[in-house]
Amino acid sequence: MGKERKFGQKMTRSKTSKTRMCLSYDEKRRLIADAKKYRTQKALAAAYGVSKVVVSTILKKQRKKIEKMATEGDLAMSRKRTKRFKCENVDKALAEWLHYVDGKLTLCVGMLLEQARLLARQLGENEQEVDENWVSFWRFA
Repeated sequence: MGKERKFGQKMTRSKTSKTRMCLSYDEKRRLIADAKKYRTQKALAAAYGVSKVVVSTILKKQRKKIEKMATEGDLAMSRKRTKRFKCENVDKALAEWLHYVDGKLTLCVGMLLEQARLLARQLGENEQEVDENWVSFWRFA
């Protein structure tokens, strides 16, 4: 498994390492369409600035992706991962409150958590479901 380094020898970084790049669903759709234009996956990968492994994986899973895009639509595919809250009523009520309060005061996690728990109580939902992990979904950049 790779070279073992001797005691006191420094580890060196690979000169070929590059940052990870994620393609959007629109870019993946274009990549699938462009696959017939390029002779090799290596050329296609170079055109999109990703590795050959990424291109290979996308092409292998293209059938699933196309079916998912067709059934759920483009809006459902705009996010790679969707977070669902168990109490959708609290989610909707908090969204309305955020639109109302937007620009009137500076929001902090504590205020969001407090308001979400208050709304959960008022809507008869389980207050314990509201925690900091869920509230982090509502944070603004």
